Parts: sequence; C-alpha cells; structure tokens
Amino acid sequence: MKTVLKVPTVVALYLLSFFLLGCSGDNPSCPGDSSVSIVTGIVVAIENLVPVNGGVTIDLSCLGGRSERLLLPSFFRNPPPSEDQLELYQVILLLEIGDLVQAGGTRAENGIELDRLKILLRL
Repeated sequence: MKTVLKVPTVVALYLLSFFLLGCSGDNPSCPGDSSVSIVTGIVVAIENLVPVNGGVTIDLSCLGGRSERLLLPSFFRNPPPSEDQLELYQVILLLEIGDLVQAGGTRAENGIELDRLKILLRL
C-alpha cells in the first residue's frame, strides 16, 4: 500500500519541479548576453562518444514540447580539456534517461555548448 502512495507523490514532485523551473532559452540574469543560455528539461537521449575520441550530446525535452541539444566537445584536442570540463564529464556519467536537469552554456548553431550541468531530480 505504501508503494502505491509513494509513486504518485514522486511523480507529482517531478511534474511540479518541471513546471516551476520551466525551460527558458535565455538566461534572465544575463539579459545583455543572448548567447548565454540556461535550460531545464528531461533527459531523453545521451550519446557519449568520449571513449572513442568524440564528444557528448544530450537531448532534453522541455516544457511546451520544445527540445534542446546539449554539447560537450571531444577531450582529444588542443588545448586539452580544463578541470571544469573534466568535472562536468563526471556529472554527465551520472546522467540517466528521465533525469530532470538544469544546464547552462553558450548557444551555438547546433545546440548549447555546456559549461554547467546539475541533476535536479531522478525517478
């Protein structure tokens, strides 16, 4: 009986967090810099090609049916990755499909180049 009550509570908290945080395309705290973006959404796909000299691509589903693509470049480049990028990759390794995340970075033509990522909720 407790399991039945626990699932709706978790789902309700998940949805409430998702709707309260929303999915904004621009960072309201940086109105002068439209290239800086902060997005919140649910992870729907993760492509980690770092072990084969590639980068990471994460697809998010955001409020209103909008989608966002998050990008982390390959580590096999010059200059080598910074400590911040290596720490960011450790967070990426913890990601699972269905996680609610907040990500920030610089908007590029094909997505957002990550510089921060936070897992907000996991089911």
